[in-house]
Amino acid sequence: MIRNLFLVLKRIIMATLIIYAYNSLAPSTNVFIPINIFNIFLVSCFGLIAMFELIVFSFFF
Repeated sequence: MIRNLFLVLKRIIMATLIIYAYNSLAPSTNVFIPINIFNIFLVSCFGLIAMFELIVFSFFF
């Protein structure tokens, strides 16, 4: 039970850090991904595929 809780917390923290790192390292593309619950949930559940989709979605909308 506690192990599953730590796994979920680790994925949420890593998702937040991945989004923050992208926003810090890619300002020249003029694409900003907001750090909110929905985006963190997507990246923590689906990983880098969701991150790529958020970037592509930000380019077009």
